[in-house]
Amino acid sequence: YQPQQYQAYIQKGIYDVVPLEPLDYFYITLIRTLSYSHLLQTEQRLTNELETIHSHTQTLVNNSHKAVALFQEGMHVKANTEYLNLFGFKQEDEIIGLPILDVLQPNDLNVF
Repeated sequence: YQPQQYQAYIQKGIYDVVPLEPLDYFYITLIRTLSYSHLLQTEQRLTNELETIHSHTQTLVNNSHKAVALFQEGMHVKANTEYLNLFGFKQEDEIIGLPILDVLQPNDLNVF
């Protein structure tokens, strides 16, 4: 093992260089690396699933013939054309970030 070689390996994209002796250190490093690899794969799978769900949600909102809006912590994050028309907005940008309570009139609360 020479430090200059280690740096060259890292520059080539090698994650780590582990000596085979002591054997305990090798096993611990191997297990840690496998765990990290599993975490990265899980993260990638969940990211892909989240993107798919987000895409499906966008499609459902956009294609619905009923007024639909998405909220996060009481704030508008997405609204379709029917929803905008229902509340008198021309563009979605006008409503994004607007609290739902600012849109609903007191006499509308019983309807919703």
